[in-house]
Amino acid sequence: MPSQHVNVVETINTYLRQASTPTTTTAAINKSVPCALLTAGFHTGRRTVARFVEIATGSKTGKEIPVSLDEDNSTDTQDEEAEEEDLEVTEVKGLLRAAEIFEIDVDCNVREWIPERPTENKEETKRWCVCIVLVRREQQL
Repeated sequence: MPSQHVNVVETINTYLRQASTPTTTTAAINKSVPCALLTAGFHTGRRTVARFVEIATGSKTGKEIPVSLDEDNSTDTQDEEAEEEDLEVTEVKGLLRAAEIFEIDVDCNVREWIPERPTENKEETKRWCVCIVLVRREQQL
């Protein structure tokens, strides 16, 4: 549900923040980085899933994209999207990082996550889902 994307990101961030504050007992037992595993089918469309990935990680691909302040990458489409983006989205956008993101199908074939696959028809799309391992932005996995 696109209307809940911000809430889901906030919730994940809250739980990961709480989990990353180690107590003496947990620090001695578990030294791994807390993460959230999300899976999403494409029944609502790739665009909806890509929008969630963009809100959570700051990028539709989920990968870190260095942005140069000298470059002007703005397009009419980006300007329209920025105008539509409300304050709620702006506050949580990019809080998380995709430590791993990929697509997997019903036969366990794995491929790279791509926000848009124009040549893929609806039947093919239904066979796939995206898997994302999310961590808080400042943490490494």
